[in-house]
Amino acid sequence: MRESGYGSSRGVVLATAGILLLALVVQAGVALQYRDDPFAEHYVSDALSYDVWARKIVERGLAAQPVFHQSPLFPVLLASIYRTFDGPERAGAALAIQIFLLSMAMALLVPLGRVWFADTRAGVAAALLGLLCGPFAFYGLKLLPVPLALITQVAALLALGAAIRRGSWWSAAAAGALLGVASLARSEALAFAPLAALALWIGAPGESGARGRRRVATVGVFLLALFAAILPATAHNARRGDFVLIASASGENLFVGNQRRAEGGHKALAPGAGDIFSQRRVARAEAERVRGRALRPSEVSAYWRG
Repeated sequence: MRESGYGSSRGVVLATAGILLLALVVQAGVALQYRDDPFAEHYVSDALSYDVWARKIVERGLAAQPVFHQSPLFPVLLASIYRTFDGPERAGAALAIQIFLLSMAMALLVPLGRVWFADTRAGVAAALLGLLCGPFAFYGLKLLPVPLALITQVAALLALGAAIRRGSWWSAAAAGALLGVASLARSEALAFAPLAALALWIGAPGESGARGRRRVATVGVFLLALFAAILPATAHNARRGDFVLIASASGENLFVGNQRRAEGGHKALAPGAGDIFSQRRVARAEAERVRGRALRPSEVSAYWRG
């Protein structure tokens, strides 16, 4: 990771551009085939929930939304698309942006391989494997936050690698901010923060005398930037009456994947919980029935986590 030649060399730029072009061609081809699918023009399940959520943001504004049940960055992005485009153009614009985000995420794996493994070929191999991954191509066609999550996570990993190598406070702040943005796209990305902080701590450059102080400062700046990035979501939730860092669905999601009836795929937490909105309603109703009182979103999450 520290070998000479690190950076945006001509080979890295050309390989990144080539993967981006290839990814766009692949996704465009898949999208052309997808046009004949009956679900191409009709949103269902979580995609329908995100569509409704984005429309509510357009109509009432973000401040009017309740405590975030899911990470808010994707519906906010979707709402901005809906404000810009109208009618049938909305679906096309949303699909085009999804395809571009996914393609960029695949392309950025090239410099990611260079940053972490000092080998552009590692990044190219990772990108080609990503292009062969059917679920990625599938999610690129859906109104779901997967492409946004992928590109924000890749960007955060790139910034983290640069921060470890350079050891500057600015690079640590960029890594923290980008990981915060990735967490706003998928809140489980916050679970990576301790590992990222540990990597910064171990990789801090300098002599032994000053290294301890630099470690503390670098990790501190990283964490400050991380929490500054997610602060708007936390503040929104606090204004709506509950202390939730980003989203309140963690307990429910943990239960869905680890309940006794789990089979390795999605298994609804209860009958009738088929999408984001219905899961929130059912999860709250069941938790309040058992507890015998009204619960805040964080308390509902704690019930299912327990």
